[in-house]
Amino acid sequence: MNIEQLDIRGHLAQFAPFDHLSDELLDRIAGSIEIRYFQAGSELLSKDQPIDSLWYIRSGAVEMYQRSGRLFNRLGEGDIFGYSDLLHQRRVRYPVRAIEDTLIYFVPAEIFDEICEVDDDFSEFVDTGGRLKVTVQQQRDDSGLMTTRVRKLITRQPQMVEADTTLQAAAQRMRDENTTCVLVVDLTESQSPYTFVGRDGRHWKLNGILTDRDFCTRVLAEGKSPQTPVGEVMSSRPIVIQSDESVYEAMLCMLRNQVHHLPVLHRRQPMGILHLSDIVRHETHSSLFLVNNLRPEYPDPALPALHRGTQRFRAHGRRRCQFGDDQPRPGHHRTRFHPAPAGARRGRTGAAAGALLLHGARVDGAGRADHQC
Repeated sequence: MNIEQLDIRGHLAQFAPFDHLSDELLDRIAGSIEIRYFQAGSELLSKDQPIDSLWYIRSGAVEMYQRSGRLFNRLGEGDIFGYSDLLHQRRVRYPVRAIEDTLIYFVPAEIFDEICEVDDDFSEFVDTGGRLKVTVQQQRDDSGLMTTRVRKLITRQPQMVEADTTLQAAAQRMRDENTTCVLVVDLTESQSPYTFVGRDGRHWKLNGILTDRDFCTRVLAEGKSPQTPVGEVMSSRPIVIQSDESVYEAMLCMLRNQVHHLPVLHRRQPMGILHLSDIVRHETHSSLFLVNNLRPEYPDPALPALHRGTQRFRAHGRRRCQFGDDQPRPGHHRTRFHPAPAGARRGRTGAAAGALLLHGARVDGAGRADHQC
């Protein structure tokens, strides 16, 4: 799989109904996709024209219209259309027009039919057209930690350096790429769970990981020279996780091994690095959804402040966030986010409380968030 196909695969894996497909099916789709660009104002589909592909919006936005000409739907990045036409006579029922410059991925009809045959969730999604229904129900039932796969949180390729790379060069690479770690690799002839085929066709071995904390504790604290090879200070045999594991499993893996960076592998190929803050950010998004749905049922004056605090956390990506007013009241403290203790449980009716408990806030029976120090 070339770099373009890896990028396509990674983007598909972030959106329904592709986010729950197996790695094998995602590879099959990514390898078959054709790409086209449409300028704003272009007519993508006209009524009754034949259709032979599923349309996936990589970027941009489109509008669908009823036969009367009235607006039927507006779609953006990650949305699909044309699936209902593929399932019924393969002719367009709703004309589609680009309202922004739009990049489209085309999934051939035969691949679409194949995925519908082998994956019930995918088939049910396109049969019912239930994106909104599925999304709302899933977020009400749970925070998504148990059902969301790790690959959905990966948004960029990992940075890799060879073991003889100097610490200064590695630090410059981390700065330039705005990342907090690099993977350390070497050419190898042997086979192991850590070997993979690189984009150059050669065999590489994942030997370790070098993080910003390593620079603090193993480089600066010990007075290492900037010309020291990264292989001398890296964390060898890094803890890794497969891309189809759940976010919940990733979180437990980080807690058990006391690490903040977790390389994510697609089979043996490194596809990204998951940071603890990525999990917190993902769960906070679900918490905001739940707080919004909780407010009409429990009109408590503390909840709007909680809502604002959650928004500030999402906007600034903080690992520490105050729920409430901008200035703490006397006798109160700022809320700190901590992972939920092992064995923590919550039921469907307590989803909002459970989402807040994950971040260390206590919630009483009225839905108020209290502090925890």
